[in-house]
Amino acid sequence: MPSPENPPPRRSVISRGLLSLALLLAACSAPPAPANKQRPPPHVTTAVVTRRDVAVEVSAPVELRPQARAEVTPRISGHLAEVRVDRGDRVRAGETVAVLRPGELNDQQEAQRAVVRQFETSLSLAREQLERGEALPSELRTAQEQANWKSAVRQEQARLASAQAQLKAMAARVDDTVLRAPMDGVVLERRMEPGALAGPNTPVLTVGRVELLKATVEIPEKQSGKVAVGQPVRLRFDALPGEDVAGRVARLAPAFDPVTRALQVEVEVDNTEGRLRPGLSGRAWVEIERREGSATVPTTALRAVRGTSQVYLIEGDKVRRATVETGVEGDGWTEVRSGVATGAIVVTGGQDGLADGTVVRVAADVDPYSGKPRTNEARPASTAAANPHPTLTSTSTSAPTSTSTSTTTPTSTTTSTSTTTSTSTTTPRPAELDRPTDALPRPAIAAPPASEPRRATDPQQTLVITPRTGR
Repeated sequence: MPSPENPPPRRSVISRGLLSLALLLAACSAPPAPANKQRPPPHVTTAVVTRRDVAVEVSAPVELRPQARAEVTPRISGHLAEVRVDRGDRVRAGETVAVLRPGELNDQQEAQRAVVRQFETSLSLAREQLERGEALPSELRTAQEQANWKSAVRQEQARLASAQAQLKAMAARVDDTVLRAPMDGVVLERRMEPGALAGPNTPVLTVGRVELLKATVEIPEKQSGKVAVGQPVRLRFDALPGEDVAGRVARLAPAFDPVTRALQVEVEVDNTEGRLRPGLSGRAWVEIERREGSATVPTTALRAVRGTSQVYLIEGDKVRRATVETGVEGDGWTEVRSGVATGAIVVTGGQDGLADGTVVRVAADVDPYSGKPRTNEARPASTAAANPHPTLTSTSTSAPTSTSTSTTTPTSTTTSTSTTTSTSTTTPRPAELDRPTDALPRPAIAAPPASEPRRATDPQQTLVITPRTGR
């Protein structure tokens, strides 16, 4: 108990009381603990099992080649004087496409012509001699002389015939210096230029017919019995992505390949428009069977699990895993032979983490790769067929009430009460709101300067504490 000489300072007592009051108010005004949050159901994309006509096809790589192809090769050796066509030019059968230098052939031909003229003159003289001898009286000519005159005529005739044959051969050699197109078509290759030495084993040009192209497809022995002449063929080439070209089976090989045990099938492709070119590589599909009304699902709905194919079916707001038997694969779809029924809803995207009985939210008609939905709302699964995607909402209310009483002096009492009510509806909510409360960024609160009065940092209540300077 303080003595009357040293009474306790009133300022110290008041300061301690005010400090206790500030701490009490700060504790009472603290925000309530956040309610327990549950992770929302995962989003999935779905599609309906549909029926379509499925074509069973045999596929094989192919390469287009011309209907006919020929090499333009000279019969004699010589240097090229000119090449009149180039690659891509159209030519007619018999058209001159290149010329060789004749060299000494022209001189040899002229010399042979002179020999022929000489034999013609000799034959003419022999015939005149025979005619004069036969005109003489019989007593003035002998039988031997008449035989000699006839023999001379026959010899000159033989010499003339031989000379004429040699001249004809010489003319043919001169004509061989001119190279002509063997068929109507287009120049596929130009292999030599003027001045080059060409010969019987060195082709100068390649000419082919490209209005009708051919390709060879190898059919396995097991499916070869279902292929016949006239069947349609579907072809797709790397140079024409996404475009199908129609063809037909033209002829079948008479025997199987002894090495591959496959049947070679020749396919003809119409190219009157000139869009296709020889040498194009791609694949060909020969239709051997057609199944009508087969169930199909998007390929993205299938999951490979331990050597089996599985899908997730939507049943109410949950999923069920089912094992299916697959068949023909198409462009983005796959035939299902068993395991699902027509009209069932299968999950096409978001299967990771799913299990039997998982509650999901469905986003219908959404591409699982691009994420671009045809409708902008994500809906949960429902059992109602008429309304397969109702809106999923949830409401939670919490009303904690806290009351605290603190007495610092016999005449000072403080009571604080706070009530908090929160309602949340997930239709839909941003991903940022699903994070824990302590993970959300909080605004930084700067400390007040030393010269300013101290304030509480609670955003809901502010308490100003000002030290007193006097009584």
